[in-house]
Amino acid sequence: MSSANATGTLRKFVLMIGASAFLTVQFWLQDTDWSGGGEITTLAAIGMALWAALLLFMMGPWLWSRATEDERTELTRHRAFFFGYFAMVLTGLAMFGLAIAGRVEAAEAIHLTLALGIAVPIYGFAFLE
Repeated sequence: MSSANATGTLRKFVLMIGASAFLTVQFWLQDTDWSGGGEITTLAAIGMALWAALLLFMMGPWLWSRATEDERTELTRHRAFFFGYFAMVLTGLAMFGLAIAGRVEAAEAIHLTLALGIAVPIYGFAFLE
């Protein structure tokens, strides 16, 4: 396996774990009956620590130095942001419908829409990489 291929595989893995940790934290910090109730649970604390560690790890030049500014990476980045925007629009529409029906509060809708708008591009970039 070449060095660039190994770096790409590591980058995919880190992005997938990072997005999953982010969604875990967001889910458990949301103040609803079906989540952690807004409390910092053990799972949320582990997710926060993992998210912070992965952010620091991704800042290192060893993970992003190769193939970060070529045409393929730029196209992948654009597609991932498109998927994130599309996910935010769909989530916003769904939350609007649920808010009209009285099943979701505005703060919950905003929280879910933003969380998916952040996580979906990360997953998209990892899948397209």
